[in-house]
Amino acid sequence: MTSKPKRIAGAAKVHSLITAKPLPQQETYLGLLPGLEGNEVTTKRRQLTCERCKKGSEAEQKVGQRIAACRRKRPCGSGACPVCMKLARERIIPQAAAKLYAIYQDALKQWKATGKRKGESRPAIYSISAVDHTLSLPRGGLDPVTVENNKEALQKAIKRSPQLKGYTFFGGVDGSLNFPLDGGEPYWAPHYYLLTVGTKERLDDFFRPRFPAEAEETPRPLRITKVQPGSLPWTVSYALKMTFKGRSRYRTSDGRVKTGNSKPLADDMREFAVFLDGLGVGARFILCGLKIIKGKLIHA
Repeated sequence: MTSKPKRIAGAAKVHSLITAKPLPQQETYLGLLPGLEGNEVTTKRRQLTCERCKKGSEAEQKVGQRIAACRRKRPCGSGACPVCMKLARERIIPQAAAKLYAIYQDALKQWKATGKRKGESRPAIYSISAVDHTLSLPRGGLDPVTVENNKEALQKAIKRSPQLKGYTFFGGVDGSLNFPLDGGEPYWAPHYYLLTVGTKERLDDFFRPRFPAEAEETPRPLRITKVQPGSLPWTVSYALKMTFKGRSRYRTSDGRVKTGNSKPLADDMREFAVFLDGLGVGARFILCGLKIIKGKLIHA
């Protein structure tokens, strides 16, 4: 008997980003929507997802049926639906980029007025890629409820942190199928991708103790990278990307260890579709100091 797929409460609810009207260009950051595929590509991706799920378990077939029944006037709201996620991303990418750019401009202005004289570090926009090795799951073990609980705990810790007081975060839940070095069974590695404005010192103080390099297969679980303001729309787009790859670690002829991309099998993509469906669109977001009301991203 096939076990009932786990779903987060409210995952089936259609997110307001999907049903909201597109933003006028003056409300976007440079009017850019990078990283978005055309409607034809989205339609093909949806067909491929449905075809894959038809050949899977009962739970996977139900996800495919839900996505196949999706229509613009009656969206399914599934986190695995390419059409619904495209609608949500079209709306959220410009808003998030505009918010982060405005926060950066305000922080820079304040630093120039008082912070520079006090010897404070210059604020910048940073991306944070964080892998929690405790979430590593074998094939067949992806669980949206566990990942959502872990994400909620991270959000609460950020909001309570004295180092990050006043910081605003926007990001999303990501995932990859990792192939261990020198063989071994592949495993799922859900992780987080965040964007914020602040200083590297404060981000290091908070995140490094929480994402230590304890697992041999994840030697760099945390990456904090400065983002150029002009790259914001692309970076925000990556935080909620719709394509997922496998990652393989291998040794070169001179003994160095490198990481390359690999293509997950159809079985893997079906499992990941059930996982995304269980999350829904809303649970993909990581928001601190922000919230989404009726399709609008506003300060919390």
